[in-house]
Amino acid sequence: MGEHVVPAGWLRFRELPESEGRGIHGSYGSTNGGMRDAIGAWPMAKYHAYNADGTYCKSEIALPPSMVYLMRKPTCYGMPTMTRAQLDGMPDEVLAPALVEMLEWRDLPVEGTVAELKARLLAAQASEDDTDDEE
Repeated sequence: MGEHVVPAGWLRFRELPESEGRGIHGSYGSTNGGMRDAIGAWPMAKYHAYNADGTYCKSEIALPPSMVYLMRKPTCYGMPTMTRAQLDGMPDEVLAPALVEMLEWRDLPVEGTVAELKARLLAAQASEDDTDDEE
């Protein structure tokens, strides 16, 4: 990917070639109801992954950890979900704000350790899944 300059602690993502320009830069799908709209990644210049010489790669985006969880596909009720593998695969400093947001969305308590918040979210999601099965 070369040397790209992003703010400290931000994460860099590369658009997959098979997405045909639908997600990060310049295409109709990326700027009209696409990923940037969904997570509020505006203005575009703020989220470029800049090279040391000031240029940027149009197939990359840089995001703060607090915005990354928003890219997940929401459930039919609009609440984001995460699998146990996703939860276990994220560092606590990235995961904690996402857990708080998802628990607040469900009007659940947000106090506790990251492990307790994970367990609370998984239990809530399981309960939502059970409710979906009944409908």
